[in-house]
Formats: sequence, C-alpha cells, structure tokens
Amino acid sequence: MQGLVVLIGGISRLIIVIGLVYLFFKLGKFLDALPHVLERKKVEEK
Repeated sequence: MQGLVVLIGGISRLIIVIGLVYLFFKLGKFLDALPHVLERKKVEEK
C-alpha cells in the first residue's frame, strides 16, 4: 500500500514538472513571436 502511494505521488510530480516545462516552452515561443507580430502591425498602420 505504501509503495502505491509513493508511486502515485512520484507520477503526479512528474506530470506537474512536464506540464510546467511545456508551459514555459509555449510561453517562450509566444514571446519570440510577439516582436514579429508587433512589427507587422506597425507596418500595416503605416
């Protein structure tokens, strides 16, 4: 029983870590793309 609890705790931690890494990766890509989008909007306004 104790082993099962430890296993579930470990898996849930792993899922949380993977989720955070995924979110940071998505945010990084979004921030990389943001300047290009802003430049495009400025060009369109002119």
